[in-house]
Amino acid sequence: MNKRKDKGRLPPFVPLDVEVMSSPAWRATSFGARWLYMHLKRRWSFKQRNNGRIFLSQRDAQEEMGCTHRDSISRWFRELQHYGFIVMTDPGGLGVDGKGKAPHWRLTEAEWSGGPKGNTWMLPTKDYLKWNGTRFRDNRGDVLRTRKRKQNPGPESEARVARKARPGLARKARPYLDQPLGWCVGGVILRKVAPPPGASSPGCLTPSETLTTSAIAGRG
Repeated sequence: MNKRKDKGRLPPFVPLDVEVMSSPAWRATSFGARWLYMHLKRRWSFKQRNNGRIFLSQRDAQEEMGCTHRDSISRWFRELQHYGFIVMTDPGGLGVDGKGKAPHWRLTEAEWSGGPKGNTWMLPTKDYLKWNGTRFRDNRGDVLRTRKRKQNPGPESEARVARKARPGLARKARPYLDQPLGWCVGGVILRKVAPPPGASSPGCLTPSETLTTSAIAGRG
Protein backbone atom coordinates (compact mmCIF):
# COMPACT_ATOMS: atom_id res chain seq x y z
CA MET A 1 0.00 0.00 0.00
CA ASN A 2 2.75 2.45 0.95
CA LYS A 3 4.72 1.55 -2.16
CA ARG A 4 1.74 2.40 -4.36
CA LYS A 5 1.32 5.78 -2.67
CA ASP A 6 5.01 6.58 -3.01
CA LYS A 7 5.12 5.52 -6.66
CA GLY A 8 6.15 8.44 -8.83
CA ARG A 9 6.76 10.68 -5.83
CA LEU A 10 9.88 12.82 -6.09
CA PRO A 11 12.46 12.87 -3.30
CA PRO A 12 12.86 16.11 -1.33
CA PHE A 13 13.85 18.99 -3.60
CA VAL A 14 14.00 22.79 -3.65
CA PRO A 15 11.46 24.31 -6.07
CA LEU A 16 12.28 27.41 -8.08
CA ASP A 17 9.53 29.23 -9.95
CA VAL A 18 9.95 29.83 -13.66
CA GLU A 19 8.73 33.39 -13.14
CA VAL A 20 11.66 34.02 -10.82
CA MET A 21 14.21 32.55 -13.21
CA SER A 22 12.80 34.52 -16.15
CA SER A 23 12.83 37.87 -14.38
CA PRO A 24 15.48 40.49 -15.33
CA ALA A 25 16.39 40.83 -11.66
CA TRP A 26 17.37 37.16 -11.48
CA ARG A 27 19.55 37.48 -14.57
CA ALA A 28 21.31 40.48 -13.00
CA THR A 29 21.95 38.64 -9.72
CA SER A 30 25.36 37.07 -9.19
CA PHE A 31 25.74 33.29 -9.04
CA GLY A 32 26.73 33.44 -5.38
CA ALA A 33 23.55 35.31 -4.47
CA ARG A 34 21.48 32.80 -6.45
CA TRP A 35 23.10 29.91 -4.60
CA LEU A 36 22.38 31.59 -1.27
CA TYR A 37 18.75 32.08 -2.29
CA MET A 38 18.42 28.35 -2.91
CA HIS A 39 19.59 27.65 0.63
CA LEU A 40 17.01 30.11 1.96
CA LYS A 41 14.29 28.55 -0.18
CA ARG A 42 15.31 25.16 1.18
CA ARG A 43 14.11 26.29 4.62
CA TRP A 44 10.74 27.51 3.36
CA SER A 45 7.72 25.28 4.05
CA PHE A 46 4.23 25.86 2.72
CA LYS A 47 2.66 23.55 5.31
CA GLN A 48 4.40 25.24 8.23
CA ARG A 49 3.73 28.71 6.80
CA ASN A 50 7.09 29.90 8.02
CA ASN A 51 7.67 32.55 5.37
CA GLY A 52 8.80 35.65 7.25
CA ARG A 53 10.43 33.48 9.91
CA ILE A 54 13.08 31.86 7.70
CA PHE A 55 16.53 32.20 9.20
CA LEU A 56 20.01 31.22 8.08
CA SER A 57 23.07 32.40 9.93
CA GLN A 58 26.14 33.46 8.00
CA ARG A 59 28.16 30.68 9.64
CA ASP A 60 25.70 27.98 8.55
CA ALA A 61 25.49 29.46 5.06
CA GLN A 62 29.25 29.49 4.82
CA GLU A 63 29.46 25.80 5.75
CA GLU A 64 26.59 24.68 3.51
CA MET A 65 27.76 26.66 0.49
CA GLY A 66 31.45 25.87 0.97
CA CYS A 67 32.36 29.57 0.93
CA THR A 68 35.68 30.63 2.42
CA HIS A 69 34.88 34.32 3.06
CA ARG A 70 32.03 35.32 5.36
CA ASP A 71 32.04 38.80 3.84
CA SER A 72 30.77 37.22 0.62
CA ILE A 73 27.76 35.75 2.47
CA SER A 74 26.75 39.13 3.91
CA ARG A 75 27.24 40.78 0.51
CA TRP A 76 24.96 38.21 -1.15
CA PHE A 77 22.28 38.82 1.48
CA ARG A 78 22.40 42.55 0.66
CA GLU A 79 22.30 41.76 -3.05
CA LEU A 80 19.16 39.62 -2.70
CA GLN A 81 17.55 42.46 -0.77
CA HIS A 82 18.54 44.95 -3.46
CA TYR A 83 16.92 42.95 -6.25
CA GLY A 84 13.77 42.31 -4.21
CA PHE A 85 13.97 38.57 -3.62
CA ILE A 86 14.04 38.72 0.19
CA VAL A 87 12.90 41.14 2.89
CA MET A 88 14.27 41.22 6.44
CA THR A 89 11.48 40.85 9.00
CA ASP A 90 13.66 40.61 12.11
CA PRO A 91 17.21 42.01 12.23
CA GLY A 92 18.33 39.50 14.84
CA GLY A 93 20.95 40.19 17.49
CA LEU A 94 21.83 38.83 20.92
CA GLY A 95 19.22 36.76 22.72
CA VAL A 96 18.35 36.78 26.40
CA ASP A 97 20.94 34.11 27.13
CA GLY A 98 23.64 36.03 25.25
CA LYS A 99 23.59 33.81 22.19
CA GLY A 100 23.37 35.30 18.72
CA LYS A 101 20.06 35.28 16.89
CA ALA A 102 20.11 35.16 13.09
CA PRO A 103 17.94 37.59 11.13
CA HIS A 104 14.58 36.37 9.84
CA TRP A 105 13.68 36.67 6.17
CA ARG A 106 10.63 36.66 3.95
CA LEU A 107 10.70 35.34 0.39
CA THR A 108 8.76 37.79 -1.75
CA GLU A 109 7.73 35.06 -4.20
CA ALA A 110 5.64 33.19 -1.58
CA GLU A 111 2.67 33.90 0.68
CA TRP A 112 3.37 35.14 4.16
CA SER A 113 1.71 35.83 7.48
CA GLY A 114 0.97 39.53 7.91
CA GLY A 115 -1.68 41.89 9.15
CA PRO A 116 -1.86 43.77 12.46
CA LYS A 117 -1.65 40.59 14.53
CA GLY A 118 0.38 38.56 12.05
CA ASN A 119 -2.39 36.01 11.53
CA THR A 120 -3.50 37.11 8.06
CA TRP A 121 -2.34 35.10 5.07
CA MET A 122 -0.94 37.71 2.66
CA LEU A 123 -0.33 37.38 -1.07
CA PRO A 124 3.28 37.38 -2.33
CA THR A 125 4.62 40.86 -3.07
CA LYS A 126 7.12 39.72 -5.77
CA ASP A 127 9.33 42.76 -5.35
CA TYR A 128 11.82 41.38 -7.87
CA LEU A 129 9.32 42.16 -10.64
CA LYS A 130 9.45 45.83 -9.57
CA TRP A 131 13.23 46.13 -9.99
CA ASN A 132 14.06 49.53 -11.52
CA GLY A 133 17.17 48.36 -13.38
CA THR A 134 19.76 49.78 -10.96
CA ARG A 135 22.68 47.39 -10.63
CA PHE A 136 23.84 46.30 -7.20
CA ARG A 137 27.06 47.99 -6.09
CA ASP A 138 28.40 47.05 -2.69
CA ASN A 139 30.51 49.41 -0.57
CA ARG A 140 30.84 47.41 2.62
CA GLY A 141 32.94 44.58 4.00
CA ASP A 142 35.90 43.32 2.01
CA VAL A 143 34.97 45.50 -0.99
CA LEU A 144 35.32 48.66 1.12
CA ARG A 145 38.63 47.52 2.59
CA THR A 146 40.03 46.78 -0.87
CA ARG A 147 38.90 50.19 -2.13
CA LYS A 148 40.59 51.94 0.81
CA ARG A 149 43.85 50.09 0.15
CA LYS A 150 43.80 51.29 -3.46
CA GLN A 151 43.09 54.89 -2.43
CA ASN A 152 45.75 54.90 0.34
CA PRO A 153 48.60 52.67 -0.82
CA GLY A 154 51.53 51.96 1.48
CA PRO A 155 54.91 53.70 1.27
CA GLU A 156 56.84 52.89 -1.86
CA SER A 157 60.27 51.36 -1.71
CA GLU A 158 63.30 53.62 -2.02
CA ALA A 159 64.45 51.91 -5.19
CA ARG A 160 61.09 52.52 -6.89
CA VAL A 161 61.06 56.18 -5.83
CA ALA A 162 64.61 56.59 -7.08
CA ARG A 163 63.68 55.15 -10.47
CA LYS A 164 60.78 57.56 -10.76
CA ALA A 165 62.84 60.57 -9.72
CA ARG A 166 65.77 59.84 -12.03
CA PRO A 167 65.59 62.18 -15.05
CA GLY A 168 65.95 60.86 -18.54
CA LEU A 169 69.28 61.12 -20.30
CA ALA A 170 69.52 64.26 -22.35
CA ARG A 171 70.67 64.00 -25.92
CA LYS A 172 74.29 65.00 -26.02
CA ALA A 173 75.55 67.50 -28.55
CA ARG A 174 78.74 66.43 -30.24
CA PRO A 175 81.21 68.27 -32.49
CA TYR A 176 81.09 67.36 -36.18
CA LEU A 177 84.55 66.81 -37.71
CA ASP A 178 85.96 69.74 -35.68
CA GLN A 179 84.31 72.25 -37.99
CA PRO A 180 83.82 75.82 -36.80
CA LEU A 181 80.14 75.74 -37.77
CA GLY A 182 79.12 74.83 -34.24
CA TRP A 183 77.39 71.69 -32.96
CA CYS A 184 75.18 69.03 -34.52
CA VAL A 185 72.05 67.93 -32.61
CA GLY A 186 69.74 65.44 -34.31
CA GLY A 187 71.16 66.16 -37.76
CA VAL A 188 70.69 69.95 -37.40
CA ILE A 189 73.79 72.16 -37.41
CA LEU A 190 73.79 74.86 -34.73
CA ARG A 191 76.16 77.76 -35.32
CA LYS A 192 77.28 80.46 -33.00
CA VAL A 193 75.86 83.95 -33.40
CA ALA A 194 77.49 87.03 -31.93
CA PRO A 195 75.48 88.58 -29.09
CA PRO A 196 73.88 91.99 -29.65
CA PRO A 197 75.66 95.05 -28.23
CA GLY A 198 75.17 95.43 -24.51
CA ALA A 199 74.03 91.85 -23.96
CA SER A 200 75.50 89.97 -21.01
CA SER A 201 75.27 86.56 -22.73
CA PRO A 202 78.46 85.44 -24.51
CA GLY A 203 76.48 84.13 -27.48
CA CYS A 204 73.79 81.70 -28.51
CA LEU A 205 73.24 78.87 -30.94
CA THR A 206 70.73 79.07 -33.78
CA PRO A 207 69.67 76.28 -36.12
CA SER A 208 71.35 76.32 -39.48
CA GLU A 209 70.83 74.24 -42.61
CA THR A 210 71.14 70.49 -42.26
CA LEU A 211 74.43 69.40 -43.72
CA THR A 212 75.76 66.00 -44.54
CA THR A 213 79.18 64.81 -43.48
CA SER A 214 80.56 65.22 -46.98
CA ALA A 215 79.27 68.82 -47.20
CA ILE A 216 80.91 69.68 -43.89
CA ALA A 217 84.15 68.10 -44.98
CA GLY A 218 84.04 70.15 -48.21
CA ARG A 219 83.93 73.37 -46.23
CA GLY A 220 87.10 72.58 -44.38
